[in-house]
Amino acid sequence: MTAKVFLKIKYTFVLVFFILLSFSISAQTADLILKVTNISPLTGKIMVAVFNSEETYFDVDKMYAGYEIAADSSVVVYVIQDLPVGTYAITIYHDEDNNGEMNRSWLGMPKEGYAFSNNFTSAIRPASFSDAAFQLSRDTTLVIKMNY
Repeated sequence: MTAKVFLKIKYTFVLVFFILLSFSISAQTADLILKVTNISPLTGKIMVAVFNSEETYFDVDKMYAGYEIAADSSVVVYVIQDLPVGTYAITIYHDEDNNGEMNRSWLGMPKEGYAFSNNFTSAIRPASFSDAAFQLSRDTTLVIKMNY
């Protein structure tokens, strides 16, 4: 075997290796398309918190990621790109007055819209991590309805 043939084979293997590696890396992430519906009034922001473990759930300082979406339509769509595959839970609230916090009644009940992944609702309690948890293994669209 000549040196030229050997180098061609070597470069071919290196190229194939990097192509396979790129497929492997892209297979470990997915896009999450959030479609938030039933937004009213059309003021303020939709605040989205993404959690990836039960231990960090509802701890805003430990959320995996957070997003602000303008509440300028009754339905908003937001794409979260390249999330690692895994288990997630999403909490959402409508910051109607842009004060950066969920307004509550004197009983602690939400005065602004809220929602959870899996569209969990309860008159008694907020969603637990297991109530709202979903598996992300490929590009996925979640439709989440706001509650007021």
